[in-house]
Amino acid sequence: MISPDTDTAALLHRYRPVLQYDSQESFYADSVAIITDLTVPGSTRCNYLKSAAGKVIAARKPKAGQALLKIEFLTAPKYATGVVAKRDDYLDETGRDYVADAAQMHVQPGYADQTYGHAVTDDHGRIWLQYWFFHYYNNKAFFGIGLHEGDWEMIQIRLDPQHKPNVVTYAQHRDAVRCAWADVEREATPDGPASVVYSARGSHASYLRPGIYRDAPVVPDYNDAKGPRVRPDLVVITDRSPSWARWPGRWGSTPKRNFFESDSPRGPREHDQWKDPAGFHASARPFPRGVLAQADAALRATPLVPPTPRIVARREGARAVIAYRIPKPTGSEQEPVGLLVSVDAPGDIHPPATYSFQISALTGEIEHPLELEARPYEVRASAFSQNGLESAIVTTRLAA
Repeated sequence: MISPDTDTAALLHRYRPVLQYDSQESFYADSVAIITDLTVPGSTRCNYLKSAAGKVIAARKPKAGQALLKIEFLTAPKYATGVVAKRDDYLDETGRDYVADAAQMHVQPGYADQTYGHAVTDDHGRIWLQYWFFHYYNNKAFFGIGLHEGDWEMIQIRLDPQHKPNVVTYAQHRDAVRCAWADVEREATPDGPASVVYSARGSHASYLRPGIYRDAPVVPDYNDAKGPRVRPDLVVITDRSPSWARWPGRWGSTPKRNFFESDSPRGPREHDQWKDPAGFHASARPFPRGVLAQADAALRATPLVPPTPRIVARREGARAVIAYRIPKPTGSEQEPVGLLVSVDAPGDIHPPATYSFQISALTGEIEHPLELEARPYEVRASAFSQNGLESAIVTTRLAA
């Protein structure tokens, strides 16, 4: 048990981490309310809470007889309407334009850049500080495999008897990595040094360093460390509070279809490490001192990538059209099967709008779905192969 004299909220605030994003990341760690509160201006479209049979339990834009969906509605053992909350209830992200919907919610006041902090002790009385991150969507893979609505990721930090960090665990998909606090990259903050988490683009797996991680499931994980570096605001969560922490359902409507995929996840307290942080740490792969520097170079060495494309961007109405030309692959390069294209307005608070496009030729044009405003944009593009290896990223400007 944590001593009543220990201010765990202060410790969670003091050691909350810094998130480093990839330059093409579209889904930042935001408030859980982005999924319950989504509505589309000028449309009847909104998100829903549904039962396993698909019956609407609550809606953000409720029709007659429906309850209003908001984050406070999610609770257990019963919703405010008296309906029992079940494990197979789920939140449904309608419309399926996840990039645009997440961006819309990210820029509204009160939703952006949050982490959920939970303090727990292990069987030896040691305090662990857990930081949980919610992302609207996981879009790591390019071929419709491994994608899922809603994404919960986390790291944890163990404190010594003097309440100083000594080890960390970074969650990565079904796995995790552990190391000493001395091996964690730290950033100076007004509260003192804070750990840096390199959030893998799309999958949001937590890494200790930037780079290319070819041993990740389905396709490699990437973080080029060229996106924003953000220290999220802290929201403390416990077994009982806020009410949504008790909700047993799934944060999204995606079903698992094969070994490589995952259902939309359940909330933090439904994961084993919520109550057993030491067991989670012990099961993680060790990342001992001295290996990190070697790994930085090794993980960047990715042979047989596709050729780097050349791009030219222009406006056609409210859309960007990108003409591309990819050199013919040589014997040491892979055939490209698609392009990953981001359109981003430098200096604003919108995440990059990143979409993947299947291609059948080495030259052609694609129309990006982002609705442009009267401002300059930066367009980034890379080619990817069938096994998810990517070329270098190229950049061009799109004038206002």
